[in-house]
Formats: sequence, structure tokens, C-alpha cells
Amino acid sequence: GSIAGVPAGTTLVLTGCGVTNGATTGAGGSFSFANLVDCVYQITVQRSGFQRVSRVVTLNGSDITNLSIAPPSGPTLV
Repeated sequence: GSIAGVPAGTTLVLTGCGVTNGATTGAGGSFSFANLVDCVYQITVQRSGFQRVSRVVTLNGSDITNLSIAPPSGPTLV
């Protein structure tokens, strides 16, 4: 998949259906989680100096693409 608005090297954590998996974004926000089954997952963006942001995504026979996770307004966590 890909995520808009984050730099390369951003840590993503995917949870759901008994799975916890981590990934790091590449150029253009690209990421990959292997061997997932169709399910509802939560992807959390974790980056030092930024607020932690999560989105629920449903995987149903296709890749997750163009996931937009904009940070909420307010102070950043350091």
C-alpha cells in the first residue's frame, strides 16, 4: 500500500485478527505487510516528534492503497 503525507522511514504498526506487524515506509510512503487475510485492521503511524495517528482499514481481496493519514491539529508529542 501507500500512505500520503509521511516521510520515508516512518514506522507503521498494523493490528487486527490476532496479528501485530510492523513496517517502515519507503519512498512516496510505500509500505507492505505480508501474509494478511481479509479482515479489519488498524494501522498506526508512529514517528518521533509527531502525534500518533491511527486509521481502521478493511482488507477485502485487494491491496490497501492511497491511505491518507493526516495528523490531527494540536501540539505534537516529542
